[in-house]
Amino acid sequence: MASYISEIYGVAIGGCSYEGENMVMLLQLARYLVKSVELVKTGKSKKLGPMVSYLAEPDTKIDLTSGPEAYVKVFQHEARRQAWKATDKFHKLIESGQSRDLAWNNCAVELTRASRLHTRLYIMETFIRRVSSISVPSIQKV
Repeated sequence: MASYISEIYGVAIGGCSYEGENMVMLLQLARYLVKSVELVKTGKSKKLGPMVSYLAEPDTKIDLTSGPEAYVKVFQHEARRQAWKATDKFHKLIESGQSRDLAWNNCAVELTRASRLHTRLYIMETFIRRVSSISVPSIQKV
């Protein structure tokens, strides 16, 4: 609670629902994540936006004692894993003969989970970037 991350998360998620129903917003983000994973699968990783470039990174061993950036890597790993899992399920359902719309609806749980993890990753990266920008070392350590 002292980090205020839960409050930041609540405000960020709530802000999404001001523009539309929360599930719709999550599925819009999921559509972007699926398209981004498809770019990686087709060898077009250079076309990825900076917020999703982590989707093309290989899994590596993470040393949690190396600092806050290690925790970003953990969040990236989980968000990447879920985005790929959701995309794979979506494509398998299409390959099994389902229409794109039906396949999309049938993997909505995985898709929204991928969106939520991506959102948490964004909040984590933003938080660490902001804390790192604090110029007073004694405050930064808090």
